[in-house]
Amino acid sequence: MYFFYIYHENFLIMMKYLLTAFLIFFLHSAGKAQCTATITGASSGCFDNISTYSITGATGATSYTWTITGAASFNRVSDTEYTILFGSTNVTITVVPTGGACNGTPVTRTITSAARPVKPVINRAANSNALTTPTVAGLTYQWYFNRTPVSGATTATFPIQNTGLYAVEVTNAAGCKTYSDDFPYFSTSVKEDPKFAGFAYYPNPIEAGNTLTVIFADTYDIELVDMTGKSVLNQKSLKGKQELETSSLNTGIYLMKVESEGKLAFRKIIIN
Repeated sequence: MYFFYIYHENFLIMMKYLLTAFLIFFLHSAGKAQCTATITGASSGCFDNISTYSITGATGATSYTWTITGAASFNRVSDTEYTILFGSTNVTITVVPTGGACNGTPVTRTITSAARPVKPVINRAANSNALTTPTVAGLTYQWYFNRTPVSGATTATFPIQNTGLYAVEVTNAAGCKTYSDDFPYFSTSVKEDPKFAGFAYYPNPIEAGNTLTVIFADTYDIELVDMTGKSVLNQKSLKGKQELETSSLNTGIYLMKVESEGKLAFRKIIIN
């Protein structure tokens, strides 16, 4: 009887230890099961573009250690968020949370870096009323007029509609985009808003280095664009008579874009 009592006591003690060990194991496993940390953000990035990535789901974490390889550069936004500037190689992000259910468990994600399309070139055949850009397999197209997208203009050809700046944006299968240079088009038969009847400028042609005088009663903005589509002068909120310096401009033909109260007018400037 005494032996049975001792055996029974030892059995209860053993079961107590086993139950405690099982409970610790269960709680530890349950804690690990709660680690659902993930790195969120785009699955691919375009060369020279910036994307943002965040660590989420690391319940109870008190800090995070980030390791980023393959990026052209990166910047810390917060302890849980970084921005990535993509280069020519894939990017790998590893985040190790400290504290909580995910303590010490690394979370890793690899993001594909995709090349941007070659910069498109706009062509206009002699006496043609249309602009074209070479057709490239796998690319989609979007044309712009005066830097505003034109609805439905999504082929490699675009009809000339008015004096102004034309451009085309191409997008590849990875979603990477490249924008062409502006293509300036001049026309002497453009109907413009009557308000520009009082707009005056002189001299034209103008000798290089001299001052271009502009006179207009309403408030207006002026932009000069060279024949490559590059903006070389941009003045905002002008009114009345203004003197514009041309000393930094090369000789050649320029498109002068005048904007007033949402309406546009264009003039051709020649610098000799």
